[in-house]
Formats: sequence, C-alpha cells, structure tokens
Amino acid sequence: MAKILFDKDFSGENRIIRFLFWLQLAILLIVGILLLIAEKNLRGLMLLLSLFALLTILGVIGYLYLLFTSTPQTIQKKKYAKLFSDTVQERREVEAQTRTVKETRERISSDEEIAINTRHVQHQKLLNEFKEGRIRLDSEEREELASNLKNLQTQHFTMGLEATTIEDAEISGIGPKLKQRLISSGISTANDISYYGVAQVSGFGEAKAQKVVDWRTSVEQHLRKTQPTKLPAKVEESMRQKYSQQRESIDRQEKNEKESLKESLFTIQEEAKERHRENDGVEEKALEQYEQLSTRIEEVGAELRAYSEVTFWNFLIQCYKHAQPSVDSRKRILVIAIPFIIAISCLCQAFAAIGTTGAIIIDLIPTLTYTATPTPTYTFTPTETLTPSPTSTYTPSATLTPSITPSPTITLSPTITLTPTPLPTAVPTSPPNPTSPPQPTSPPQPTSPPQPTAPPAANPTATQSSSGGSAVCSCSGNQYNCSDFSTHNQAQACYEYCKSQGRGDVHRLDGDNDGSACESLP
Repeated sequence: MAKILFDKDFSGENRIIRFLFWLQLAILLIVGILLLIAEKNLRGLMLLLSLFALLTILGVIGYLYLLFTSTPQTIQKKKYAKLFSDTVQERREVEAQTRTVKETRERISSDEEIAINTRHVQHQKLLNEFKEGRIRLDSEEREELASNLKNLQTQHFTMGLEATTIEDAEISGIGPKLKQRLISSGISTANDISYYGVAQVSGFGEAKAQKVVDWRTSVEQHLRKTQPTKLPAKVEESMRQKYSQQRESIDRQEKNEKESLKESLFTIQEEAKERHRENDGVEEKALEQYEQLSTRIEEVGAELRAYSEVTFWNFLIQCYKHAQPSVDSRKRILVIAIPFIIAISCLCQAFAAIGTTGAIIIDLIPTLTYTATPTPTYTFTPTETLTPSPTSTYTPSATLTPSITPSPTITLSPTITLTPTPLPTAVPTSPPNPTSPPQPTSPPQPTSPPQPTAPPAANPTATQSSSGGSAVCSCSGNQYNCSDFSTHNQAQACYEYCKSQGRGDVHRLDGDNDGSACESLP
C-alpha cells in the first residue's frame, strides 16, 4: 500500500519557523553581547531573554503540535491505531477464552474419571455387603438347624427318662419293697435317680444304690441310641425356606445394584459428553473469532503502516522545508541550516539561563568573613624586692574590643593596659653590704590548696581481747567482707582467730569451706 503523506500547504508554518529562526538568532546575539559585557546588573535581563526564548520555542512547538493533531492524516492514523489496539486486545481475550476452554476440557475429563471411580467403589462396597450377608445367612441357618436338632434330642432324652419308671424296671437285687421305698422317697422314674439320693433311702447301701444308678445309665445309653439324628422333614423344610427367601432378597438387591451401576456409568458418561459438546462449541466459536480478529489485525496493520510517515517529526520537517524547487542554492543552504541554528540557539540560551541563574543566586547569598587575630596574654608577677626603696608591681590588664567591618569582617583588636600597684616599704633586717649589690629575694611560692582527707578505711584493726592479749579482729558478728582485707594472709589470720575463739567462720570468709579464706586476694 502506498505511503500516505501530508497534503496541506505549509506556507504559514514556513513563516512561523522563519520568524522563530530570526527571533532566536537575534536573542542569541543579544545574550552573547551581554555575556561579553559581563555586568552584574545585566544578569537579570540575560535571564529574562533566555527564558523568553525558551518559552517562545516551547509555545511554537506546542502550536505546531496542535496543527499536527488537527490534520486529516493524523486523525485517520489515530482511528486506525485505536482500532488496531482494540482488535489486539479483543484477540487476547479470545486467546484467554481458548485457554479456558482447554482447562474446562481437562476438568470435565477429570470430573468424569472421579465420578466413575467413586461409583465403582460404592458398587464394590455393596457387593462385599451382599457377600457378607450370604455368609451370615449360611451360618445362621446351620446354627438354627443344629440348635433345633439339639433341642429335639434333649426333649427325647428327658421324656424317655421320665417315661421309664422304677416300678416297671427290672433291677437286679431290687425287689418290689425296695422299689416302693424309692417311690415313697420321690424317686419314681429314671430321671429322678442320683447316687446320693438313692443312698439316703432306707435299705439301700452302696451296692444297691450303685445298681440303681447303673440301671439309669443303661436307660440313658438306650435313649442316646434311639435319639433322632435329624429334624423332621417339615420342620427342616420350613426353616430352609425362610433362609432361602432371605438369600433371594440379597440376590435381587445385587442384581438391582449391577443394573444401577450400568445406569449410573451411562449417566456419568452422557453428562460428560454433553459438557464436552458444549465446550467444543465454545472452542469452535472462539477459534473462528480468533481467525477473524487475526485477519482484521492484518488489514488494520496494513492500513496503519501506510501512515508510518505521518509523524510529528515529519510534520516539523515539512514546516521548514522550502516548497519552491526553483530557489537558489544560498536559500536552500539557509533552509537546511535553520533547524541546526535553532537547536544550537536553544542549547546556548539554556546554558546561559542556567549560568545566569546560578550567578544571581550566588550574588544573593551574603558572605561573612571572620578574621581572628591571636593576642598573647602577659601576666607580670612581682619577683624581687628592693631594699630600702619601695618596689612597684605592674599588673597588665587585657581588654578585647571587637571591631566589625561592613564586608562583614570581624577583627578582634586587644588593648593592653598596664596599671602600676605600689607595695609597702620593706624594712631591712640588717645593714646592706656596700660592696655587693642587693640580691633579689625569691618570689613567694603559692601555697597548695588543702587536699581532702581520705575517709577512714573499713580495714579491721587489732582490738584488745578479753584475755588481755591483742585480738586480730572482732568476732562479735558478721562485720567484714573479703574486700575489707588487703591480702590473703590478713583474711586468713582473722578467719583462724575467730575459729580459735569458738565463733567459727562468723564473717563468711571461706565460701567453699576448704579452710582457706578469701582465696581471690593476693
């Protein structure tokens, strides 16, 4: 596509650029002349001219930028740029939607797998419960059959013992009289016989009681041989029918569970397929929209690239570029030199403005100059006495009078004043020797100030013991610490003395009880 350029008349802009050029050139010359003069009172004018030139340049550039933004080419380029930016943003949203579609597809597959696994786990749990139910029914059936058979055998055994009477029994050595005694004692059947019960009946010794017990044992053996070994057919059939119905119920439940599993898996798979179809539809629309947006971006980008020459820089070039091709070479060189001269003028004026501003700021800052003259101080002390004439002592007095100059300069000028002080006449103690000159007496020495006396130390002092001897230290109470002794020997002497007086380690000088006091002392 062909490049689109500015198609307006730049004659007005040419005049503005030329006016700016001559204005900058004039201001540059004026500022240069002022810099050569270098007068302090002209710095403000230089600063104003430089700022005026800079503001003029900024104003002209701003005005030209407004003209640039109002051209049809610039307006059309902004529309294409906005359309391109909006289309790119819309395509990014479609790309994000496409990524969301992929994430949704993965999530649907994951949800389907989780639901199928959960249903299989539930199905297996129910199958285990059905299996355990069958095992429990078999056990209950066996236990109930065995229990009923045992009850039947017990009933047969008990009824047989009760039906076998003593009166009809044939027991060796037991006649009718003895049988009658047993019946009178409450032993009428084989079920009533026990060894201790029979032995208590009159006329029954151990041998006869044992014969009666042996007869009961023979009856029991006969009954065990004749007891039933299985339940009656009707009773057993009734019991087995009950448990068979329960097994059939478990079988029906298991069958229903298997059918329910198939239905559940089918429902889960169909729901996943439906979600995949919806998601695929969204993806198809997103891809179609993505292709359309990509095509639009290419078209708008091609239109926008056609306006690549429509820039503010090219607009400025067109503003000062000479439109007449028949101008002579000197004018053409001048036209080409205009931007360079304006740029150099701006830089010079900027540096001039900065330098002038700095100079003005420095001039506004007051300067203080301090001049201090060290002056020695002389002290005259009378050191000799003349006899017999009086001695005069000169005491110098220094007075510092500050003098502040307007620069401002502070000068300290000391003034030394000597004031004589007469001394009283000295009376000679012996006649002077006329052959030797008088010797000066030594000057009076200043007395040292009184030194403070040290407080009395808390060191233990020797006291008088009750036996008349000299005591090393006082043992009347805990009065000393290790810091009250200078050496270990002093502390050890006090420690041993108090022990000899029967007071022990009253001052607690032996902390580790090893017999050595204040081991930290030298």
